[in-house]
Amino acid sequence: MQAIEASETQPLLRLPIFEDANRRALARMVPKLSERSYAAGELLFTFGEPAETLYFIRSGQVEMRSGRRCTDTIETGFTGEEAAVGAHRYLAEAICTEPTEVYTFPAEAVRELLDCSPGIRGQFYQSLINHCTDQHPFELGPHGRAQDDDKDNHIHSVGSALGWLLALVAPALVYWLSMENSDLPWASVNFLTIFSAAVVMWVFRLVPEYIPALFIVMAVIVLGLVPNDVILSGYASGSFFMALSVFGIGAVLVQSGFTYRLALWILRATPPSSFWYNQAMFLVGFLLTPILPSANGRSALVAPLLTDILGVLGYRRGGRAATAMAAAAFIGISLFSASFLTAKSVNFALFGLFPSQVKDQFTWGYWVFTSLVATGVLLVLYLLLAEVFFRRSEKANLSQDHLAAQLQIIGPMSGREWTAVAGVALFILGVMTSSLHKIAPPWIGLAILYILLTVGSISKKGFRTQIDWPFLLMLGGFVGLVKAMSYLGIDAWFAGHLAWVGNFMSGNFYLFSALLGVVIFVVRLVVPNSAAIILLASIFMPVAAAQGINPWVIAFIVILFSDGWFMPYQCSYYLLLVSRTEHDNLFDQRSLLHFTMITNLFRFAAVFASIPFWQYLGLL
Repeated sequence: MQAIEASETQPLLRLPIFEDANRRALARMVPKLSERSYAAGELLFTFGEPAETLYFIRSGQVEMRSGRRCTDTIETGFTGEEAAVGAHRYLAEAICTEPTEVYTFPAEAVRELLDCSPGIRGQFYQSLINHCTDQHPFELGPHGRAQDDDKDNHIHSVGSALGWLLALVAPALVYWLSMENSDLPWASVNFLTIFSAAVVMWVFRLVPEYIPALFIVMAVIVLGLVPNDVILSGYASGSFFMALSVFGIGAVLVQSGFTYRLALWILRATPPSSFWYNQAMFLVGFLLTPILPSANGRSALVAPLLTDILGVLGYRRGGRAATAMAAAAFIGISLFSASFLTAKSVNFALFGLFPSQVKDQFTWGYWVFTSLVATGVLLVLYLLLAEVFFRRSEKANLSQDHLAAQLQIIGPMSGREWTAVAGVALFILGVMTSSLHKIAPPWIGLAILYILLTVGSISKKGFRTQIDWPFLLMLGGFVGLVKAMSYLGIDAWFAGHLAWVGNFMSGNFYLFSALLGVVIFVVRLVVPNSAAIILLASIFMPVAAAQGINPWVIAFIVILFSDGWFMPYQCSYYLLLVSRTEHDNLFDQRSLLHFTMITNLFRFAAVFASIPFWQYLGLL
C-alpha cells in the first residue's frame, strides 16, 4: 500500500459523489488516501470482517459475493460502503477477478467527511443497496461489539471511592480544626469547610471541574456567608467576558475554516520534521503571550489550531507525537507568562503595587530584558525535556505535494475567513493599544463578538455549541471564590502565617527563593492563581523594598512560581485546552500532566540562574 500522488487526488475528489462535499473536509482526507494493487483471485475483504476501509475501484474488476451467489460486478466505483455508513462489518465478500488497482479510504476519514457533509451519506447507502444484500448493516457481527461510550465505571474504582470518603471527612476535619485552633469568624470557618470539600472533588476528579465551583457558589449563597453580589461577581467580571469573547472569536476562526488553512500554511513553511513542527506550534503560543493578556484566551485560540495541525499530520491519537505537539502548544502559551508585563492581567495588578520610581524604571522592554536569563533557561530546559520525554515518537508522514493539493482543494479565502481574520486583527490591535484608548481588553473582545454575532458570522446553534459554557461557569465560580476569600479576610489570615519566610530574604536569597517557591506551591493547592499572586506579592514586596531589593524581583518570582501546578483544577487554561480537544482524544493527558509537573523544577532553575544577573543590574 502506498500514498497517492497529489496530482492523482484531483480527479478522484471530483467524483460526482463528492460534488457537494465540504471542501475543507475533503482536504483533510487527502493525506489519508492510499493506492493498492491486487492480483486476480485476491480478496479485498470477506463477509463479517470489520468494516474499516472504503475502496474505489480504479481499474480491473471486483466481484461481490454473498454465500455462493454473485450479487454484483464492479469495474469502476465504490465498494466496502459499510465503512462509510457506520456498519460494523462487511456484508459480502469482494474478490478480484483480474488484476485490480484500488484507492483506499480509512473509515474514520470518511466518517469525518460525512459529519461535515451529511447529504453524501445517502449516496453511499444507495451504492451499498445496489450491491444487493439482505443483511442489515448495523447488526453486530462476530468481530464487533456494541460500546456504550457514555458508560463511566470510574465511580466504582478504589480511587473514586476514597475520594468521596475524603470529600465527607475532610470538611468535618477542617471545621473541627478551625474552630479549635484559630480565631477565624464563623463565616470564614464555614467557607473553608465548603472549600475543602470542593478541593477534594477537584483533586480526585470525582466530577467535572465546573461542578465543585457551582457547589461553592450554591453553598455560600444558601448559608449567607458573603453577600450574593460578592460570590456571583465572577459572572460579571472582565475575566468572564474576556473568555466568552475569545471563545466566540475562536468559533468564527474554526467554522470559517481559517484555522485549517493556517495549519496548512504553517506546515508548508516549516522544515519537514517532527521537531520543527512542534517548535512551530510552540512559537505560535509564545508569540501570543505578550500580545494577549490572558492564558485562557491564548488556550482558546491555540486549541483549534492544534487540532487541525494534528489532523493534517495524521499522528496517532493519544500517541507520543501528538502529546509532544500538545505539550509544545501548552508550554508556548503558559510557561513564559512572567517574562512579559502584558502576558497576564494580574501582571498589571502587581505593576500597580510598585512604587512610582519602580514603575518608571520597568517599562515593557525593561521587564523583558530583566527576565531574559530566566526566559532563556526555561526555553533550553523545555527543549531538552521534550527531546528526552518524547523520544521514539512516531515520525510525521507529510507530503508537500499533499499540502499543495489540500490548499488547492479549499481554494481562495472565503468571505467568512476574511471576517474571522479581521475580527482577530481588530481584537489584537485593540488589546495592544488599550493603554491609549483606555478600553479594557474584555470589553474590546465583547464589542468584536457583538459585531460577529450581528453580521451572522456565528449562528445561533454555533453560539450555543461552540462556546464552552461549562468552563465559563467554572471560571465565574473561581473569580467569585477569590472575591469571597478577600471579603472574609481569609487572604489576610494566610498572610499572617507566611510572614516568617521573609526573614530569609536578606541573609541568603537563594534559600529565600527556594522556600518561597515551596510555599507558593503549597498555597496554590487551595488558593487560585491570581489570588495567590496578589496575596504573596503584597506580603513580600514591602519587605523587599525595606531591605533594598527591587520589588520587581519579588513580583517576577511570585508570578513564575504561582503559574506552577500539579492538579488539573489548579490550572484553568489547561482545563480549557483539554475541554476543547478531548472529544477527539488528541493527546495523552496523563503524559502531558507528568511533563508539566517536571517543568515546575525549571522554575527554580530559572530563578537561581537569574540571581547573579539581577545582582549585576543592581536589583538585588
